[in-house]
Amino acid sequence: MEVIVLFLSSFFSGVLSQVGGFRTIKTGIPFGITIILNGLLMSKIAGLILNQ
Repeated sequence: MEVIVLFLSSFFSGVLSQVGGFRTIKTGIPFGITIILNGLLMSKIAGLILNQ
């Protein structure tokens, strides 16, 4: 179970970093904020998965 969560989190963080990079270029949001938001989102998703 933990391996699956780690795989999913790394996969989603990779996807989010790609999407976040494009959004940062388009909207001009600082890259650090995008990274922080992705981290918060990932911790939320991981928490939901682990709570089940």
